[in-house]
Amino acid sequence: MTRWIIAGILLLVVAMALQLHFIAWAVVLMVVIWRVTRHFSRAWVEGISATRECSALQGEVGDRIQVRIAFGNRGRWPVLWALVEELLFRGKAGLEKNSLACSGQTAEVIQLASQGQASWEYQLRCRRRGYYQLGPLVMETGDVFGMERRYRVLCPPVWLLVRPEVVLLAGYDIQSRRPVGEIVMTHRLFEDPTRTAGVRQYQSGDPMNRVHWRASARTGQLHSRVFESTSMAGATIVVDFHADSFEPQHEPVRSELSITAAASIANLLYEMNQQSGLMSNGRDAVDRIRDEGWQGDWRTRDAARAGVVMRPESDRLQPVLIPTSRSAGRLAETLDQLARLELASGL
Repeated sequence: MTRWIIAGILLLVVAMALQLHFIAWAVVLMVVIWRVTRHFSRAWVEGISATRECSALQGEVGDRIQVRIAFGNRGRWPVLWALVEELLFRGKAGLEKNSLACSGQTAEVIQLASQGQASWEYQLRCRRRGYYQLGPLVMETGDVFGMERRYRVLCPPVWLLVRPEVVLLAGYDIQSRRPVGEIVMTHRLFEDPTRTAGVRQYQSGDPMNRVHWRASARTGQLHSRVFESTSMAGATIVVDFHADSFEPQHEPVRSELSITAAASIANLLYEMNQQSGLMSNGRDAVDRIRDEGWQGDWRTRDAARAGVVMRPESDRLQPVLIPTSRSAGRLAETLDQLARLELASGL
């Protein structure tokens, strides 16, 4: 724009020096038109407001999410044109791999009268679990001659959480062989030293801490304690989500299969009223967004598009961890964490 102003001033000086009055008046007229159109373009970009309404921000695989965008012109002047676009997330697990199927308009040129309103809708179908960014909603407008463009973010982004698919498991044995627990086992490979089942006569090789001294003193012969054989049910689910653990030609099928398996085991533990936990070397999408941040002061739509693409690399050095417990919300917390889990290359 500065170059155009300098060129106009030089042309006006030359026209005045050569007494080319027609050219001089043309330059003055162009300056006036430019000032007027610049005023209107500024009024347009400041007068438009927008709201986004989503039917839900959390869903399951197969759910449909309805999104409605409403626009309003608060200014005194009608808006002749404005290009508005909803920038949907297009990262490694974004729309290019059909994680979300979009139907309807996400970009449109609108015209608004003074105090006028308009709206349009689009629908998302959740095809795969994930943590998806919807937006920001950006607008571009300018003067009718194309001399100036103005840009604005109308709505900040929101995030859609899609939980992983849960498969009902039948006949899956979760009983471990740890020596301390609450389930009585049929074999006696391990015993629970906190639960005494009875006493028996001392046998050669019994450790001294098994001797029942009261029974030995009462009978005059050494007796040893017999402990119950029990096992602790439940599990801490460990998910290997390092990027090098999955071959690219099999992605995203195998990594998603591991998430489905972990979610199904966590659901089984919940149905059996047993404790569960989660540990993974993957990357939490919330941590990624917190680290990368979201900037809403882009000057062009291309910069806004580049700003919503996530970084392919991660330098994460701490595991994703949900402590093992039997709390009421443990399954929901585990499914939410599995939904946000992304392949990482740091740990």
